[in-house]
Amino acid sequence: MPVLDPAPPRLRQRQPHALDVPAALSAHAGRTGLNLALHLTDPGVPHALAVREVAPGVLGVNLPLPEAGPDAAAAGLLPIAGGVAGEPADAVARLLALSGAQVAAQRRADGQQASLEDLTEQLSRCYEELALYHRLTGLMQITRDPAAFARECVTQTRSSTGVDAAAILLEGEDAGLLSDGLPLFNDVRVDRITRAAENHDWTRPLVLNGPACTLRGAASVAFAPVRQGSTHYGWIACGNGLDGEELGSVEGSLLQVVATVLATHLRNQGLFREKEQMMLEFVLGLVQTLDARDRYTRGHSERVAVVAHRLARQLGLKPAELDNIYLSGLLHDIGKVGIDDGVLRKPGKLTDQEFDQIKRHPVIGYDILVGISGLSEILPGVRSHHENYDGTGYPDQLAGTDIPEMARIMAVADAYDAMGSDRPYRDGMPVERIEKIFREGRGTQWDAEVMDAYFACSEEVRTIWSSPNDSAARLAARAKRRISGSSSGR
Repeated sequence: MPVLDPAPPRLRQRQPHALDVPAALSAHAGRTGLNLALHLTDPGVPHALAVREVAPGVLGVNLPLPEAGPDAAAAGLLPIAGGVAGEPADAVARLLALSGAQVAAQRRADGQQASLEDLTEQLSRCYEELALYHRLTGLMQITRDPAAFARECVTQTRSSTGVDAAAILLEGEDAGLLSDGLPLFNDVRVDRITRAAENHDWTRPLVLNGPACTLRGAASVAFAPVRQGSTHYGWIACGNGLDGEELGSVEGSLLQVVATVLATHLRNQGLFREKEQMMLEFVLGLVQTLDARDRYTRGHSERVAVVAHRLARQLGLKPAELDNIYLSGLLHDIGKVGIDDGVLRKPGKLTDQEFDQIKRHPVIGYDILVGISGLSEILPGVRSHHENYDGTGYPDQLAGTDIPEMARIMAVADAYDAMGSDRPYRDGMPVERIEKIFREGRGTQWDAEVMDAYFACSEEVRTIWSSPNDSAARLAARAKRRISGSSSGR
């Protein structure tokens, strides 16, 4: 019996390759640097592969998952079969490759977003600095008073930086402390703090936080010098209390803006004061030259000034007004520099035409002085000292209280010296004759109130008129100081 060959061995069918999807996803997450979130509800996991079983043997995958809520994540689920009935490996591989590309693109976008945010922050800081600069320069045009502008700088520093306290510590002529907010800087010794940072580059502000901040009651402070070139005016500072936040480059930059603008303002004011003082000295020198032209009028302006000052004091005027009266007396005849010398020194009676020339000197004097800002308050005495109380004077025919008080006082002082001094055509009048004329002109040529003030102190007026130098130097110095100060405050 033939031996049958045994049956050929049964061929083994090749089983489809089953992909271990969770393992593949885990490996992919490791390669791409993603987080593998096994639950969609895991909080705070940015850019994650989220995996969950949505049906027996089927995984739900979101590639990749931004930091979002579960509902948003569920909407992006892709079903991928796991286990024996797996999806073809190449399909999953392609999906993972697309995920990697998406991750790379997301990272590039994140980098661009970070750059954009950084640029936005820089632009915001530049805008804050420019806005602060424009606010300060606008205020600088409104006031020329250094103290008032410094106070505005303190206010602007605190509001722009949001700190608990701000202060400016000025040195030299304008020395003093101006502060706003917490009293962190009331007893501060800036030199002690700056000595501790002697190696600091003072082209930028000094910022001290935490243990480096040794100022009592402060958690952080920043200092910047107020200076221009080699001239140092003081310091500007800001800070936060013990519960406040740390200061950084933003606050330092804003502090530097204020320091720069304030230093510029102080420098300009110093130059302006020097200019005004030079102009005042020039004008006073001009007055002395004018008085020296004629031996009969030599010292006239100084005598009028001291008499007017005494009358004003009798009337109860304030110290600043007294200084104005004195300086106006010194300058009341400055307009005579524009009058012909032959007319001024004519020994005989003036013709009508010559007197018309003389009558121009108040307006000429006003025009000379009106351009000097520090002298604006003395101009009424210069322009109107020849106005009569009844309106018959010149140059504007003012009457009564329409005549500035300064000019009404000056009219009495000027008349007193004119009548009491020698002239080419007559000797000076005795005081009895002067006072008789005063009584006759009370309420018509001269203000009755000013005339009453004269008679109340007539003996003292006679004394200071006879020896004006005894008080003139002191009064002149006071007036000059006041004028210099007021010219920087307008």
